[in-house]
Order: sequence, then C-alpha cells, then structure tokens
Amino acid sequence: MHIEGRAALDYPAYRRLVWVSGKGRLLKLWVAVLLMAIGGLLLSPVAGVVLLIVFLVAVPLFFELSLRRVWRRLAADGPAMEVGYELTDEGMRVCLGGVSTQHRWESLRPLQQTTRYWLFQGLLSRRAIAVPRDAFSSDARGEVDAVFAGLHSRPLPA
Repeated sequence: MHIEGRAALDYPAYRRLVWVSGKGRLLKLWVAVLLMAIGGLLLSPVAGVVLLIVFLVAVPLFFELSLRRVWRRLAADGPAMEVGYELTDEGMRVCLGGVSTQHRWESLRPLQQTTRYWLFQGLLSRRAIAVPRDAFSSDARGEVDAVFAGLHSRPLPA
C-alpha cells in the first residue's frame, strides 16, 4: 500500500487542525484552571473574581498568540504552506513546514473518524494526529477508511 495526500494549510486551517488534535488536553487544562478559579472565589470572593476574569480573558488570548507564534515560524515563506501525508504498509509519515515525522502502525490507535478528519493517537503520546480527509482524492479516502477500520479491529499490544 502506498497512499499520498497533500493539503494547503492557511492559518485558519492550521488553527482547526491544532484544535482538533489537541482539544482533549486543552479542555482538561481549561477545566482545571476554571476549578481553581472557582475554588479561589469560594475562599476569597475578590481574589476569585479576579482569577475568573483573568482566566476568561487570558486563556483564549494566550492560545491564539502561541498559535500565531508557531505559525509564523512554520510558514515563514508565505501565508500558506503544504502538509503532506504518506501512508504505507509500515506506517504514516507527516511532513509539515520542512519537518517530517514517522509513525508506525503498531504505535498508533484510531480515536475517531469525523466528516473532516481521521484522528489517530500514539500509544505513548497524549496528542492526537489529525489527518484531514480533503488531503486525499476520493479514491484514496476509501483506502484510508479501510486502513482506519483495520486499525480499529486489531487487538492492542499488551
């Protein structure tokens, strides 16, 4: 098997890709900080209100600024860049901004399949790998669906 896919990535698409691949971790962090702010509100109403306001303003702003900083480094050549995916019998390779990562099928498990993405997660990492469906032709999408279904049916290593 050898399936290749490419997608043009602009900032809004990059932002969606980061959100889809890391939203579980981001939401857990957000809930933890929100619970601390509520705890502070119960202990000291003034400090709690300040923490809550800072939380509601600073967290989305920090997320956006950190994404823009990474995007500027990745897309130094222009407003958009290309992300490439290569699926073989051994695994999946992702090329983004001159950086290539290799993931063996044994180290990946499928998380879910949405209308826009296939989501995989490494067995040793917490961050998901989001593979956009529109990076592949319609024929290749069927093959990737079969790969995804095959990964779902295999037993996890002990």
